[in-house]
This record gives sequence, structure tokens and C-alpha cells, in this order.
Amino acid sequence: MAEKIAAKPRFIAFEGLDGSGKSTHAKLFCNRLNELSVPCVFNFEPTDQTIGRLIRQILSGEKKADPRTVALLFAADRIEHITGENGILENLKNGISVVSDRYYFSSYAYQTTAMPLEWVMSLNSQAKEIAKPDCHIFIDISPETCLERIYKDRKTTSDIFENKKSLTAARDNFMRIFEMTAKDEKVIIIDGNDEIEAVSKKVFDSLKPLFF
Repeated sequence: MAEKIAAKPRFIAFEGLDGSGKSTHAKLFCNRLNELSVPCVFNFEPTDQTIGRLIRQILSGEKKADPRTVALLFAADRIEHITGENGILENLKNGISVVSDRYYFSSYAYQTTAMPLEWVMSLNSQAKEIAKPDCHIFIDISPETCLERIYKDRKTTSDIFENKKSLTAARDNFMRIFEMTAKDEKVIIIDGNDEIEAVSKKVFDSLKPLFF
């Protein structure tokens, strides 16, 4: 007998350090849903829109910006991600589930390496109010392993946060913020150290109850 598919489209946000495999697993999960006749789109942040492209230039070191400016740009890009063409709200309205590679927890974790958490959270309060994920999946890998994977794949880093100090601070922030928001947010932490197929299965098994 075919499994009953949930009538309500879902919004899932994937989080993790750079090099954790979160993008891979977000795409794999979205593809699996589509194979199972659950309409799903994969989105990512920063987006490929105007603000998102500017953010990527800053992250790559091509352009310079104050940390406050970066936090504001991320919050603005996120609103465009939510409300823009093929954005979160449009897809959910059309009955299509959304899987996002990064969302506001990334801002909480990365921007607060330089800025107060309360301020960063306030910048993203509208995003949370308009489009709160049904679940956040955090692919957990040590900063050291993330850097090994980054260098193996690219031979060099291409992001101002791709260093041990920044990644360690970001992971510590993720864990602290998950604990702080435990009563308000659904977060599932997945050990990302296994082979891709094993991690993908853990992701699917964890999220399956939301869809079937």
C-alpha cells in the first residue's frame, strides 16, 4: 500500500558548518521527496538575487563590509528569499514543499561571532514570523573535518569564515542557540561523519513523519 502523503507542504531548513555536507544532504532529501511524488524545491542562502550576490562577494573577500552591514544584508536577502519569485511563500502556497540550504539559524551562529545575538535575532524576527521552518536539520561535523573536506574538494578556502577559529565559534554558537530556542524551534541534529548514504538515510528517517 502506498504511503499517505501529508496534505500540507513543509518548509525544512538545513544548517551546518561550511564543509559539513549540508548542501549535499539538502539536495538529496529534496530529490528523494520528488521521487516519492512529494513536490519539493531546493533553495539556498545567500540567494542568487542582487543582495545575495553582493553577500557572496563580501564572503569571498572580493568586497569589504562592516559586520553590521553583513548581518543587515543577510536579513534583507532572507526576506527576498521568502517573498520573491519562486520564494518560500510562493511555493508553499502552491502546495510545494521547500528545502532551504541555510536560514536564520546561520545568521544567529555566524553573525554573532562579531555582533550581539539579540540584535541579530531582532533583524530576523520578521523572517521567523512570516516563514518559520517546520524543522531545522543540523548536519554536525567537527570544524577540523570540515576544513579537511574543504581543502580536499577545492585545495583552498573561498570564504572568510572558512578557518578553524570561525568555524569553531560558529559551531559553539549553533549549539548554544539550539539550547536557547529548544521550546520554540524543532531542531534535529544529525551526525554527519558517516558515509553519504548513511547520513542521507538518517536525514530521511528523521523527517519522514512530517511528510508521510
